[in-house]
Amino acid sequence: MSQLDDIQAALVDALRKHQAGHIDEALRVYVAVLLAAPANTDGLHLRGLALHQRDEHGPAAVSIRRSLAVDPTQAAFHQNLAQVEAARHRLAESVAATRCAICLAPGDPRAYFAIGLALNSAGNARGAAEILQRSVHIDPLSVPALINLAAFLQNIGVRDAAVANARRAIIRAPDAAAAYNCLAVSLKDLGLAASAVQTFGRALVLARDSAVHRNMLLTLHYLDDLDPDRTMAEHERWAASLRRVEQHTHPPSMPKPAAACRSAICQATFARMWSGATSSA
Repeated sequence: MSQLDDIQAALVDALRKHQAGHIDEALRVYVAVLLAAPANTDGLHLRGLALHQRDEHGPAAVSIRRSLAVDPTQAAFHQNLAQVEAARHRLAESVAATRCAICLAPGDPRAYFAIGLALNSAGNARGAAEILQRSVHIDPLSVPALINLAAFLQNIGVRDAAVANARRAIIRAPDAAAAYNCLAVSLKDLGLAASAVQTFGRALVLARDSAVHRNMLLTLHYLDDLDPDRTMAEHERWAASLRRVEQHTHPPSMPKPAAACRSAICQATFARMWSGATSSA
């Protein structure tokens, strides 16, 4: 077996560990691979992802940029660099990396989704909405894209379209609490307070979220038949939910939500590497 075959086998094995959440163990393999082959693009890229998951975003960006210096044609590498730069609060660099990904893979809705989030974080909600509309056009079944598009449209005052996209998200994911929250906010701003309260209630049945509860409390005051007893009861429930949030901690066996999201970005590279490994076997 050649050194290249040994490196490929080591990377595939390390990536399995990476996917299983053994980040430090996988990182040691990536480092060893790069000692033997400093220009290995997968090793550089995967080391960057592992560092990103350890919240070492600066070294992560350096490693992924090195992989792109060797092979700038990988759209997934640019997308992941965009996520790393966003984590560093370098939004201009994040947008630039995502634009590179779009140039390389103009039919990939994930790139448009990523740049939409970055533009919104930079305060450009209108630009974010326009970009996310492209993402939804390519993949009309993407619930996260529909929910975020609804939120961005709501932020720029295009409430009818926000309602339409939130309803589309609910049709595709009837248990998506965030979609009901987006819908309810738009309904309230359209003057439909009673429908908004009912929709906030549905969101709270699906997920006890203190922010959603706060939105509901504010909307109760817009009702024509305001019930003081109900309002007080909802305030008490909201206070109780805030106390639960303050007391809540993640068990050691559960990854933090942010870490879980970041670890999932290895999937595209894993598929490409696994295909290469099996075809060369």
